[in-house]
This record gives sequence, structure tokens and C-alpha cells, in this order.
Amino acid sequence: MLNYFLTANTSLQSFALTLLCLSFSLATLYALRMIWPIESRPKILDIHGHMFGVIGIIYAVLVGAVAIGSWEKFNHGDVLVIREASIAMNIYNAAPGLGKGDVKEVQTFIKNYLENTIHNEWPKMQKNISSDINEENITALTKRLVQIDPKNKSQELYIPIVIQEVNSLRMIREERLFLAETTLNTAILKLVFLGGFLTLLACIFLETESSKSHNAILLSILSILIGLVLSAIIGLDHPFQGDLSISSRPLEAALSYINNAGN
Repeated sequence: MLNYFLTANTSLQSFALTLLCLSFSLATLYALRMIWPIESRPKILDIHGHMFGVIGIIYAVLVGAVAIGSWEKFNHGDVLVIREASIAMNIYNAAPGLGKGDVKEVQTFIKNYLENTIHNEWPKMQKNISSDINEENITALTKRLVQIDPKNKSQELYIPIVIQEVNSLRMIREERLFLAETTLNTAILKLVFLGGFLTLLACIFLETESSKSHNAILLSILSILIGLVLSAIIGLDHPFQGDLSISSRPLEAALSYINNAGN
């Protein structure tokens, strides 16, 4: 159920969370009116408005901190994919320096790596399915590189460079897979949701007899806003799932470059 929600499109996520907040606030509002009529409640004082402002500020700070963290995670994942594509092309372009006998083999490993990432790993990440930490093309390429016996200065120069780039490619891939599987701490996510419901509850208690309709409208607007913010946080915290996700286009562009270069 959770995987279905995370992989759903952003509109569905936003609608579901907005509906949840709106249903909670309006149901609580009218239930409170039935249980504790406005006429029998203490008069709302100016200090109560200031207290609600403090509650709103505290919740805003909490949501802002979580939202910034989620955005940084999303942005970091985007940068990782761009670096991964760039390093793959660097290895491909550096392969001729290894010697004629190894060029084709090294370039084929990189091409297969990109194809596996785009057509196999990426769909798994979108469905929140783990991939094997060991990538066969990277492993085979590393073994092949360490077996090359330098025969000239060019190979002595290029072999360490290519090995270093392959190691960087491996680490970036592992970081991408780790980023796709990690999420916000459950306690923090619960705290954000609880804070939203408490903020709505505080707004409900500020209702006055002369502003029933106005209070319902303002409460509805606040509920929709909180629902949209929660949807954005969840979407950004899962950068490779749903339609608000990081694109594999940099990797596809790298593969297209390699295919064109091969032709």
C-alpha cells in the first residue's frame, strides 16, 4: 500500500493528503460544535490569537527544516546522476589510451553498464525494489583493468586514471542506490503529521459565534495548504519514485553519445 502511494503520481498524492487533512479538520470542527456549542465556550481573547501565532511559527520552523532536508536530498540525487553519466563518458573516451587490444572491451563494459542502469535498475528504483550492490559490468571492468600490463608511457598514464574513474563510478552508483532506499526517519514524519493536525486543532478552537462560515473557509484553506506541503515533503524525500522524481535523461544522453560514437 505504501509503495503504491509513493509511486503514484503527484496529483494523486496531493489529493489524498489534502483530503485527509480537510476531512480531519471539518469533521473535528462540526463534532466540536455538537459536543461543545460555541455559545457555551469562553470568549476568545486577543492573547489566544497570539498563542495561535506562536503555534503556527513553531510548526512552520519544523516543516521548513524537514522540507529543506528533503529538497537537498532530491538535489543531491540529481547531481549524482549527472556525475554518473559524466564519469561513464570519461571512461569511454579514455579507453583508447589503454591500447588497441583493450579499447573495444572497456567501451563495451561501459555501454552495458549504462544499458543495465537505464533498463533494469531504474525501473526497480521507481518501484522501490532493491538492486544488487554488485554490478557485474563494473566488477568485470575492474578485473580487466588490473590485468593490463603497461607496454608504453601512454598506458602507464591512462590505466591508473581509468581505474580511478571506475572506482568513482562504483561509489556514485552505490550512493544512488542507498539514496533511493533511505527515507525520512519515521518519528520525524509522524511529528510533522502530528504538528499539522495540532495546528488545525488550534485553529478550530479559535472559532467564534459570529464567524462560523468564515472559520470553516479559513480552516479548509489551511487544511489544503498543509496537505500540499506534506505531499511535497514526501515526494522530495523519495527522489526516484513517483512522477516527481529524478530523470534518467543524463544516463540516456550518455548512452546515446556512446552509440553515436560507436557508429
